[in-house]
Amino acid sequence: MKATTIFSLLIFPHHELRILDYNRLVTDLNGMDAAAFLSRLEAICTVAKSGQPAKPRKPGEFGLYLGGAWYRLALKAELVPHGDPVARPRR
Repeated sequence: MKATTIFSLLIFPHHELRILDYNRLVTDLNGMDAAAFLSRLEAICTVAKSGQPAKPRKPGEFGLYLGGAWYRLALKAELVPHGDPVARPRR
């Protein structure tokens, strides 16, 4: 039997495209407290406390709500993908 894959495709001009939040809930820090978790994150990104909900402003930026406070996370420059994601070689 031949397998068939079907998916929808839409094309929009870039100025009409809006990417919405894609939120995830982490319920277990694997035995770490909030300070240890934030310390581990600093190995791959900058961590800055934010007085308001932190929404990404550019690629590689994330918001984190932890322990009743918001944080803005920014991946280190070498970890942020650049260029055409389709043309980029696979790892």
